[in-house]
Formats: sequence, C-alpha cells, structure tokens
Amino acid sequence: RLEQLKQTSNEAKAFIPLGFVLCFIGGIVGSLFGWYLVYTHKTLPDGTVIPLYAEQERNKGKTMIWLGIAITILVAALYFIQSFQSV
Repeated sequence: RLEQLKQTSNEAKAFIPLGFVLCFIGGIVGSLFGWYLVYTHKTLPDGTVIPLYAEQERNKGKTMIWLGIAITILVAALYFIQSFQSV
C-alpha cells in the first residue's frame, strides 16, 4: 500500500498547456501555476514527504516560473519605457 502511495501523480499533464498560456497572458499567474507544480508535496502515513507531481511535470513547472517572471519583467519594462516616451 505504501508503494502505491509513493507514486507521483500524472494529473498535471492536462493542465500544463494552460500553465504555459497563463505565462504568456498573465506572467505572474503562470509563475504561480508553475510554483504549485514544483513545490506541492504529500505526506505519506509513515511521515515521508514526497513531491506530488513527477519530475517531468516539476521541470515544466520550473520553466513556467522563469518564463512568467521574464514575461512580467518584459511587460513592466515596455510599460515603463512607453510611459517616458509619452512625456
């Protein structure tokens, strides 16, 4: 039973494309989605803490975090530059 509980979830595969879309549309929202994939854990009955999602999904989550941060910085920089050009 414990071995069955140790298996990571593959449920995130359906939501990963949504996470990348959110990175491009919302930046921060996509990063939060990626953070959820990377840092969500579950505790087994014996006290062992394991990641909820498989390594592949966690790696995609890390990519979402950095992509969302980069897009947010890019949008903020473009907004900042545009605000000075209109003055």
